[in-house]
Parts: sequence; C-alpha cells; structure tokens
Amino acid sequence: MDLSNSKYLIETPDFSKTPKLERLDFSGCTNLSWVHPSIGHLEKLVFLSLRNCSNLVSINFDNGSNLSSLTVLHFFGCTKLENMPDITSAKNIKYLDFDGCASLSLVHESIGALSKLTLLSLRDCKNLVGLPSTIYAVTSLRTLDLRGCLKLKGLPVSFNRLTLVSLIVLDLSFCNLLEVPDAIKELWCLERLNLQGNQFISMPPISSLHRLAYLNLSHCNKLEIFFESLPCPCHFRAGFDIVVPWITVVTYLIPRWFQSKLTETSIIRIKNFNSKEDWLGFVFYAVFEVNDVAKSAFKIITWGLRTVSKQDLCRLKRMDCAPPLAFDFVTNGMTNSEPKIRLPYNWLVTEKDEDENIEAKTKENNLSNVGL
Repeated sequence: MDLSNSKYLIETPDFSKTPKLERLDFSGCTNLSWVHPSIGHLEKLVFLSLRNCSNLVSINFDNGSNLSSLTVLHFFGCTKLENMPDITSAKNIKYLDFDGCASLSLVHESIGALSKLTLLSLRDCKNLVGLPSTIYAVTSLRTLDLRGCLKLKGLPVSFNRLTLVSLIVLDLSFCNLLEVPDAIKELWCLERLNLQGNQFISMPPISSLHRLAYLNLSHCNKLEIFFESLPCPCHFRAGFDIVVPWITVVTYLIPRWFQSKLTETSIIRIKNFNSKEDWLGFVFYAVFEVNDVAKSAFKIITWGLRTVSKQDLCRLKRMDCAPPLAFDFVTNGMTNSEPKIRLPYNWLVTEKDEDENIEAKTKENNLSNVGL
C-alpha cells in the first residue's frame, strides 16, 4: 500500500482488517501524527516507511504484536519523533534508519533483540545522548552511523572482541567527542572509521585493526596524533585513505620519513647511489594545495624522495633512522619546470563526494532491501 505524500493524512486506519499487507509507505505524509497500534499485528509486513513524517511524535505497537517478517524500517526525517518503539517483535529487521530524528534522545533497549540487523543509522539525531548496552548483542551489525549526534556522550564501554564482531563501518564524525573509546581497538573487522570533526586530543592505539582501509581525522583540530598507533601502512589501499588535519601531516608524518624537503621547482640529481641487495625502490611524497577540484589542479608546496629497503619495511616505526638518499638539488629551477605527478582519475574524494557516495550506497541498499 503506497500512501506516500498524502499531505492531508492525519492518522492511519485500523490495520486489523488487512492482515496480508507486505508493504506500507507513508513517506512524505507531513501531517501524519498518529499510527494505529494494530500495525504491530501485520505478520507479513516486510517494508514500512515513515520517512519525513515530520509531525509524528511517537509510535507504539500493540501488546503481543508480531512483525516477524519486517526487514526494512524507515524513520528518516521524523524530526518530532521523541521515542523509539519497542521492536522486540521485529527480530528480523535488517535495515533501521532514524536519520534526522532531531528530537530522539534514547534508543530503546529492544535494539538488542534484532539478531539480523546489518545497518543502524542515527545520523543527525542531535539530541541523542547515548546507546543502550544491548547494542552489543547485535553481532550481525555491519554499519553503525552516528554522524552529527552532537550530544552523544560516548559509547558504552562494555564491548570487547566478542561483541560487534561483524562491524565494518563506524561513523562517529561531528559528535563533539572528547575522547575515543579505548575499546575501539577490539573491532577487528572494522574497515572504515570516520572520526572527523571531534574534540579529542589523543587516540588509543589502533594498530590491531589490520583490516582498516579508511580513516578520517580531518577537522579534529585539537588532535595531537601519534602515527605509531596506526595500522601498518601496507594495509591501506592508498595514501589518500588516511585523512588527517593539514598541520598534523606537515608537522608529524613527513619529518619522520624524509630529512630533505624540496620546493615546487626544485631539480634533484642523485649521486653516489649504491643499490643494496635488499633495495626495493624509492618513496616519494608531495604536500600540495588543491586549487581546482573539477580540473584536478593543485599546487605543490614541498616534496621529497628517499630509498626504501626490505630492512626498512621490517622497522617501519624507525624509518627516520635509516640513511637518507644523497642528492644534489637546485632550488631555483626553471620557471616552467615542475614535478609531474600522475594520479588516478578518482584520486581526490571531497567531503561532498563522500556524502554523495554514502547517499548513493544507502539508496542502493534500500532498493536491495525491498527486492529491487
């Protein structure tokens, strides 16, 4: 049943006479303020959307309700929703979306009964103060999105390597976090971790997260980063998968690997180079400023080069102790001469691109969840 964008719908009918309903879509019913509790007895209901029902304050299911077939539940944009319903009877939900529910302050403890839940999104729930400890019983959870939960005081500290064992994506960006939970290092399956826009000063060691492929620490202006805590760089797909504040990159990362920094038009000439048996090649770095994202245009601020051997890879944390590559360089090169860097077509992912990618992925999941 599709009743989406029914602007004059104030309350739903009694569903007791339509027990075979499989889909209910109330998206965009901006005046809907009451949902009949009999909705909890729709045993065959698979999909329920209340997206952008901006006048909905609460929703409750009858005692003894049975929503065993429900797999997708949307509350996106229900800005006045204050309470999450008891969803114990909907144990097969896989996709649960509360994005933009700005009045929601608590997540019902029945969340722990959702043994098949794979995605929980609470993005921009600006009054959410915390999650119940029962969240850690959801071992099937793969994506947890808490971006923009400004009042989030932190995560329950009781999780360990036996909880959230399937979690791949964790987004805690712009949550005003003052510290990162130390137990985050137990999330061994984590591949994407977004912590940008928070207020913490330091990070716990996360070198045990060997599957981590994306880490975003941008806009963490108070962060005093220690790269010793990061996983081995060989686990990352590319250097751009580690997004850190500008000052952090310049001050901490580069001096440890390179003793010589060159200007934009510098010309180098390698001298007295003796290749050892364990020599692997050269490592090159460049610090650049983006001028035109559309044209992939950027200005190189400084750059450098050094050798890398097998022995260096065995002692990554002490590479600053390895002998530098000896070379002459001319700081005043020709004005039309500059380093040339070939980058893949998708080398730069802006915050806008990242949001669009997430939105597209969400839509893809939505279509998949409804069998399209």
